[in-house]
Amino acid sequence: MQPIDKIDLDDIQLFCKTATCKSFTEASILLGTTPSSISKAIARLEKKLALKLFIRSTRAMRLTEEGMSYYEVCSEALSHIHDIENQLTKSAKPRGTLRISMPDSYGESVLIPYLKPFFEAYKDQLQIEVALSNSFVNFTKESIDIAIRIGDLQDARIIAKYLHDTHFKLVASPEYIAEFGMPKTIEDLHNHQCIGLKFSDRSNIIPWEFGDRQEILPLNFTLLHSHSMAALDHAIAGLGIARLLDFSVQREIENGTVVEILSGTNPPAMTVHLVYPSSRYIPAKTRLFIEYFFNEILPKVK
Repeated sequence: MQPIDKIDLDDIQLFCKTATCKSFTEASILLGTTPSSISKAIARLEKKLALKLFIRSTRAMRLTEEGMSYYEVCSEALSHIHDIENQLTKSAKPRGTLRISMPDSYGESVLIPYLKPFFEAYKDQLQIEVALSNSFVNFTKESIDIAIRIGDLQDARIIAKYLHDTHFKLVASPEYIAEFGMPKTIEDLHNHQCIGLKFSDRSNIIPWEFGDRQEILPLNFTLLHSHSMAALDHAIAGLGIARLLDFSVQREIENGTVVEILSGTNPPAMTVHLVYPSSRYIPAKTRLFIEYFFNEILPKVK
C-alpha cells in the first residue's frame, strides 16, 4: 500500500488566502504572519505537487491553471471544515463575508430596500458583499454564497428554493403616452420609441416576446441599455416604452410614474429561485440569510 502523504492544512490555508489576496504581503497582514513564511509555505506545496501554483512578476501574481484547480478544491474543503466545526460546537454566529449575486433589477427593487434589518443585526460579525450582475454565477470561482436566478435552472450542483413567478410588463410614462398615444396592438409598437436591453455578457439584444407562443416582434430600438433600472429611468423620463420584469416596475405603476401597456400580451411567467451550492453543511451566514429572506423580504414581494 502506498503511504498517504501528509496534508498540511496550515500551508493550504496560507495558499488559499494568498490566492484570494493575490499578494504575499496582504495575505501575511491578514493572517498575522510574514511574507517570508507564506512564500516558504507556497514553495513547500509546489515541491510536493511538482508544479507551479502561481505566476509571479514584479507587479502582480496570479494562479496558474493548475493552481486555480487546486484552489477551488482546497477552498471548498476548508469551508466544509469550518462549517462542521461550527455545527459541532453549536455555534450559530455568522462570520466572514456573505457574498450575494443577483440581477441588477432584483437587487435594486427587492433586496436593497429591505436589507437594513439584516445588516444591522449582523454588521459586527459579517461583511455583506452584493454583486449585481446578469451573468451566470460560478459559485466556486467567484466565491458566491447565495444567488438569485430568474428562469430555467441548468446546474444540478446547486440547491434551488422557489421564491415566486415573474413576468415582463411594457411601461411608459403618462407624458409619453399623452404625446405619442397609447398602442392598441403589438404591431403599433413599430411606430413607437422602444427601449431595449443588451447585457454586457450577451452579444444580442433581448428580444420582445408576446403571448403564450412567445412570438418575437422585430423592432428597431431607439435606445439600448445594459442596465434594467437605467432603462426604467429613461421610460419615466418620457423617452420611450420599456419592457421590464414586474417586480422592477410595480411601485412605479402603483404611484402613477409609469402606466402599463398591452397588459394582455405578456409571455408566460418565469420562475425566480434562491440558489446556493449543494453541500451537506450550510454555513451559519447562508442559513441565517435564507431565513431572513423568506421571513422578511419574500412576503413584501408577493
